[in-house]
Amino acid sequence: MKRMMLMLSAALALGASADDPKDAPERVMTAEEYAEAYRAQRAERAASDRYGPIDRSPGAPGYGASGQILPYEDTPGLRENRERYGLTAGWFVRDPLPPDSAETKIIASFDARAVDKGDPPYPDRLPFLLFKPDANKAGGKPVPLVVFLPGNGELGDDLNRQFKQRGIFEKVTSSIGFQEQYPCYLLVISTPPQKQHDFGWLESGINTHRPSPILNLINDTILGVALAQQTPPVDTNRLYATGLSYGASALCGFGSAYPGRYAALVLTSSYPPSGETSVHPVHPGNWWIFYNANEGSEETREWRANACEKFKTRVTLQGGEVHVTTFPDSGHNAWDKAWRTGEMWEWMFSKTADGTEVPQRPRQVTPQHPPEFFW
Repeated sequence: MKRMMLMLSAALALGASADDPKDAPERVMTAEEYAEAYRAQRAERAASDRYGPIDRSPGAPGYGASGQILPYEDTPGLRENRERYGLTAGWFVRDPLPPDSAETKIIASFDARAVDKGDPPYPDRLPFLLFKPDANKAGGKPVPLVVFLPGNGELGDDLNRQFKQRGIFEKVTSSIGFQEQYPCYLLVISTPPQKQHDFGWLESGINTHRPSPILNLINDTILGVALAQQTPPVDTNRLYATGLSYGASALCGFGSAYPGRYAALVLTSSYPPSGETSVHPVHPGNWWIFYNANEGSEETREWRANACEKFKTRVTLQGGEVHVTTFPDSGHNAWDKAWRTGEMWEWMFSKTADGTEVPQRPRQVTPQHPPEFFW
């Protein structure tokens, strides 16, 4: 194991040759070397995990844990915005977890810290907004679901805050011809304020082997809402996700923590996963990253460009796909331009989680249980 970790560190550092370390070309591990190093690093971290093996069975946290969908209390402002975009509002409330489960113990440790800091306890529910496509436009077949995770300014239980950024609503629900060309659901999940999950969802599933409880709750919400839809049903081989800034950062964990679940991930105004083993060797995923080239200091701009290039190289070598688009702007808002990029949507809706062609005719979907490829 120690030999393997030394190999990982040396190779992932893109080390130069011993003869002339300054001038030698960078070396990137082959797909086979990376897969071996990935397994070794994950095995080492799993061996030191005091909570034991991760439960990835159907119905476990993050893998379709059961819950209820309850109504969300309307306000005049929220009602106006919902009706404008054809949205419904609700809560996904996860059922109580077994008291002796690892997830329960982890959440208890977070709650103890929250009490000490005067913060609210860990949530067991998340509010959401849902756009439902016209079943007639779907042509009698299952349709994709697009998940959107908001940025820092929209966090919390107040769903009306989601309308501070309207670009995703305008594009998916209201732009001329979009639903005719790409009939789909849009699920917007409002996640808790940062202080309720300051234990690091950005690291979870990227540089560690265990997803954080907040990522699991988000994914239980996604699966719970998706599998509850029947007219039309959701094509669970075409789950897509996009995020804005802080929300996009959470998607970095999606690809590694739940490999093979999402057909495409679109990050706006964020960074790519940058951990040593942030790319799953078998399910590297399909990614599109948008950001403003002149945002931040010169050092930050250089680091981000290098991080995108390294991520693209690794995903491509493992058989995945990465597009990186930059805009010549200096501000933070790259999301509005990203969502107006027609090529991105065409690319997204061409992807499936298992790599098969997008179906052109109706197929059987059983909405009660997540399909096997989720796991």
